[in-house]
Amino acid sequence: MHRVMSKHLLCATLGALAALLSMSVLSCERSRSSGGIVRDSSGIRLVQLSAQDIDQAPVLVLSAEPDIVIGDVDGDSMSVLFRIVDAAAISAGEVAVLLPHEVRVFSRQSGFVRRFGRQGEGPGEFAYASSLAILGDSILVLDEGLQRFSVFTQEGGLVRSFQIAPPMRNPRLAGVLGEGALLLLDDHYSRPERGYEMFYTHVSKHDMEGQRIDSLSLQPLAEFGQLQSVDIITTKTFGALMATAGHPGGYWQVPGPPEVSLRGGDGELRVITRWDGGSLRVSEAAVKQHIDVLVAAAKAEHRARRRSELEETAVANTYPATFRAIASSEGDLWAEEFQPFTSKRPRRWLVFDATGHLRSRVTLPAALEPFEVTRTYVLGKLVDEDGIERVVKYSLSYASN
Repeated sequence: MHRVMSKHLLCATLGALAALLSMSVLSCERSRSSGGIVRDSSGIRLVQLSAQDIDQAPVLVLSAEPDIVIGDVDGDSMSVLFRIVDAAAISAGEVAVLLPHEVRVFSRQSGFVRRFGRQGEGPGEFAYASSLAILGDSILVLDEGLQRFSVFTQEGGLVRSFQIAPPMRNPRLAGVLGEGALLLLDDHYSRPERGYEMFYTHVSKHDMEGQRIDSLSLQPLAEFGQLQSVDIITTKTFGALMATAGHPGGYWQVPGPPEVSLRGGDGELRVITRWDGGSLRVSEAAVKQHIDVLVAAAKAEHRARRRSELEETAVANTYPATFRAIASSEGDLWAEEFQPFTSKRPRRWLVFDATGHLRSRVTLPAALEPFEVTRTYVLGKLVDEDGIERVVKYSLSYASN
């Protein structure tokens, strides 16, 4: 979800910033502050964190039980949720839940309230809705399939629609800037001619009519390669994937190494934070375990082919330090420390503020995908062991020492 004071998640690798860090050491003024060593170089704030800084960061904890649970198995059909795409808290204690072809609104007190949208290409319809944003009293929905935004009242009335211009290959909404502009991502990739090739994410700013105002940056996304035995294009096993998360003041980018960067709404680099990520070397044993888990999850008749595909896929030399990312309405970045997606262990997230300092750390259940985070709650999709999807909202508080 995104809002005008908002967040988001998603994808790639950062390259040339490491050079900025290394060149700055000779000519910067150093000062010790809370959460690491701070340097300033040519208007870019550089923060270096140690492993101790990470371990001593304040801890945020979830409430023992969620404040809101949306989704049922045996209730009315509107309360049964499948393929949840996004969700956001709206006014009067309601929550809007985005599915591929409609929006359903629920309240804590009475459950399902209303729905709007349907499958199609006409006004107020969706081919494939992929993102939800709250704009004051309105709800903005991106239809990735139609490359179209639709603006609704919170009651579900269609206000207007507008196309993305110029057209994109794979449009994604990264956030809404404080000036009211849309921050869009477009991943540029094609079939590699040989081996693995780096593909890129284009970050651009658009007005509320969908027109591109400015191209902000072009960043490495991930290395893609084609398997020779089957017609599949894939990333490397444990390969890095850059996440870009927009908020009112600009956008965060989270590459594979233990590093995050903050850019302003004009695309200019403002902050780089790096930390000691420890040993990230990928072992042969870890690769074997990863393949065995995925093969075991496949149907018996597909396991031999699945193993062949996985064994043919190239493996990254090191794990990425981070995976998903999401920005809060306060401008904070939540960056998830990497774990193989086959792992069921809880996920630790590092929370950075807009100065690049580590504000806190928080552990979320492995099955919880956050859609909206603030300094007081997290709202997201929770999938249980039976594959049942629900939207939940947990309160956040600092752990007592």
